[in-house]
Amino acid sequence: TKFLNTTPFSVLPEGDHVDVDKQEIIKFCDICISNTPGRVVAASIENNKMVMQDSAYGIDIEIPLSAKLDNFCFNPAIMSRMLKAIPDEKLQFVKSTNKYFITGETGFVSLIMEIQKLKFINE
Repeated sequence: TKFLNTTPFSVLPEGDHVDVDKQEIIKFCDICISNTPGRVVAASIENNKMVMQDSAYGIDIEIPLSAKLDNFCFNPAIMSRMLKAIPDEKLQFVKSTNKYFITGETGFVSLIMEIQKLKFINE
């Protein structure tokens, strides 16, 4: 097997972090998942709110987010699964190029990559 250097993805970058209550995002993701069963959808964080639109089914979900995160597009099913596996309730999101590093009091480091919000995903 060829060597894959994962060091850049496992070291928390220096920089500002935003404290987030993970249950707030999990609740939003679970609403998205339950409203679009079996469909691949994209959700996003935009202007202090979480947004998911599926014009094919007339679904428009928008929930305020108490933390100020930069605009970010993600798959709610993957985000929910990842956050549910994390042991801490209060998380720190550290923005890097097209990704967020996520950490907490227990010292874990997790990573969620941004997805491109393609028109055909939600339409």
